[in-house]
Amino acid sequence: IVSLVISLLTYFSLASTAFSLRVSLLPTIFLLLLFSVFLTMHAIWTYTLEKSLKKDILWTIIISICLTELGIVLWFWPTPANFVALFLTSMWYVLIGLSHMWLDKRLFRNVLWEYAWVSLIGLLVITAFTKWQ
Repeated sequence: IVSLVISLLTYFSLASTAFSLRVSLLPTIFLLLLFSVFLTMHAIWTYTLEKSLKKDILWTIIISICLTELGIVLWFWPTPANFVALFLTSMWYVLIGLSHMWLDKRLFRNVLWEYAWVSLIGLLVITAFTKWQ
């Protein structure tokens, strides 16, 4: 749990930094993909603890690409960088949590609803702080 909390704080800090730099789209995508791959690989590997990383690579690539695509959309979204980082962090938490439940074979309906609520709250926060002008 401590590792997950530290990873969440790290993801938020790095996403906030990447979007606060206000550089063009390509460097932001590169930074987002880079730290998404490393933090996702860390979160998946510390859960499975397998000697071979071959099975974990697929999960890492899928989650990192999903987060990067979401980051591309949010780069155009008129929201402050901290709220974009908060939303991306909540989505990273949801995707990591769902993948942990899938790997543990405990992905039930009530677990899906818990993560759906986290996603919905994150979506409500980012739309509430969007500056529509």
